Amino acid sequence: MNTKEQDKAKKLFFCIGDIDDIILDEADIADIAAETAATRKKYVKYGTVAAAASFGVALTTFLLIRSRRVAANAS
Repeated sequence: MNTKEQDKAKKLFFCIGDIDDIILDEADIADIAAETAATRKKYVKYGTVAAAASFGVALTTFLLIRSRRVAANAS
């Protein structure tokens, strides 16, 4: 939340009645929590992609080694 939005929110709250700044501080904390959740989702997404890629590399390596062993035993 930028300062202009905070000023507008404060003016609105003062028009409604005597509301302390604690409510505005709580709103800022909620914004931070939402940003943290979005960041966590990115990390989970990229972590899943990395895990799938590493599994693909491991499977490909296993299949290549196995096929070479079978070809060596056939010779």
